[in-house]
Amino acid sequence: MELKNIKAVITGGTSGIGYKTAKMLRSHGAQIVICGRNEANVWQAATSLNQRDL
Repeated sequence: MELKNIKAVITGGTSGIGYKTAKMLRSHGAQIVICGRNEANVWQAATSLNQRDL
């Protein structure tokens, strides 16, 4: 599955189902934006999702 033309906004993307969904979409080439209630958790998840070895 290739999702290079997909852009997705994922609420609750810092943990659980939201994070796993963001990771799956990102690994298939989608551009993603995540949000969450805790700024530190958002930065941590974003850093993790931005790694090349998904």
